[in-house]
Amino acid sequence: MGFHYLIVKNHFETLELFRLYSIQAATELADTKQIFYKLYHSAGSVAVSKQFLDSA
Repeated sequence: MGFHYLIVKNHFETLELFRLYSIQAATELADTKQIFYKLYHSAGSVAVSKQFLDSA
């Protein structure tokens, strides 16, 4: 493993970034789920597919 990997790994462990990023990711997924749910019920599956592809 490279030197830069070890530095990043140390920062993640020391600053508990795994926890921070996992909480942030979970929040973002929950928000996205709600957006797609509302879009599906108001405009249908084609609109959800379009939004999903546009945001990729």
